[in-house]
Amino acid sequence: AAAPRAAATRRRAPLRVPCASSSAVETDPESGYVSDDLPTPQVIIDNTSDEAATIVKVMFGDRLGLLLDTVEAMGDQDLDIVRALCETEDDKASNVFYVTGLEGGKVTDPQRIEDLRLTVINSMLQYHPESGAKLNEGPNHPKSKEPTKVRITTSDDGQCSRVRVRTPDRAGLLIDIIKTFKDVNVSVDSAEIDTEGLVADDTFLVTYHGGPLDPNMATLVQNALTYYLCGLDQLE
Repeated sequence: AAAPRAAATRRRAPLRVPCASSSAVETDPESGYVSDDLPTPQVIIDNTSDEAATIVKVMFGDRLGLLLDTVEAMGDQDLDIVRALCETEDDKASNVFYVTGLEGGKVTDPQRIEDLRLTVINSMLQYHPESGAKLNEGPNHPKSKEPTKVRITTSDDGQCSRVRVRTPDRAGLLIDIIKTFKDVNVSVDSAEIDTEGLVADDTFLVTYHGGPLDPNMATLVQNALTYYLCGLDQLE
């Protein structure tokens, strides 16, 4: 039998994340209509900008508040928040968390990244239920009309390819994209996962046999992702 994992000894420092206070939301109690000025909630998971930690950035206009509930929720996922910041610009607040596994290092497993993303979104839905009007989660959520777009370019250093996927968001989307890459033998080196309300805007740095995708491979990857995400009728 596998040996039990040793308990982590790292202690979390107390987190104080003062942000703009929540503002009232005008909602029709009968129809559930939410006013058009409701900001678009956004969750970004970035594995490229920091060498040692995964960066989680959460934005929802000026409605974030302290979001200490998100800190607790991420802790329940066996993650260690090593640093937390609050940024405010033009009355728009964002909370930024630097996250590692309990043993240190970035969160790189696709399933754990997807669990982290859904944890943050579910926490937002719980404490800011009005965000459900612009998220593809929760009961009676709206449907996105965003067309699926896959764009492939070569990275600035020429060592890999950058694949940007913009498509309607849904639970399990990241896992399906990673599986599609694996099906065509493409390796994912790093990723930035960006949830913008009803839309996923994800960017992957990928290689094929240690280098960037050649034109034929780029076409194969683009067609595979487009077919898997939205069907044959969307192939150009």
